[in-house]
Amino acid sequence: MICHSVIGFLLGLLITTGLRGENLVHIVTWNVGSGIPPDDITSLFGPGVENGSTDMVVVG
Repeated sequence: MICHSVIGFLLGLLITTGLRGENLVHIVTWNVGSGIPPDDITSLFGPGVENGSTDMVVVG
């Protein structure tokens, strides 16, 4: 249940500060049946990682 607490905290951070343009948190999970994630997971991070607008990336 720790994972849910962390995700809840990060979503709260996004709602309270990210929408004002101060912080941007990108949360991504990999859960596609029994498939394994690709070797290069950078495509999961979204466009904000490349241009530097994402402050934190959470992969679970």
